[in-house]
Amino acid sequence: MGYKPSDVEKILIKKLGMSLKSRPNNPHSWYVLEIEGLNPITTMLPTNHKKDIEDSLLSIISRQLQVKPNVFKGILDCHISKDDYLKLLMENKSKR
Repeated sequence: MGYKPSDVEKILIKKLGMSLKSRPNNPHSWYVLEIEGLNPITTMLPTNHKKDIEDSLLSIISRQLQVKPNVFKGILDCHISKDDYLKLLMENKSKR
């Protein structure tokens, strides 16, 4: 099952609090999340994507968000909150 690009964008901006950082004439929209104590987290979505976003692209976005694909799907499906996501990031940081 895929996700609509517009739904993924809403989750990135509204749920995770990412900022849109687009560049003119770029076929991708860039999103940045700045968290104290961590390097900025960036990801992108194609702006010209007409089809649903499938597992291969979800996997890439997950890596960019520094979580496993099942965690990102949990965020998209509203099973995982922003606080849970931030907690996972901090736990992952402490393991490095």
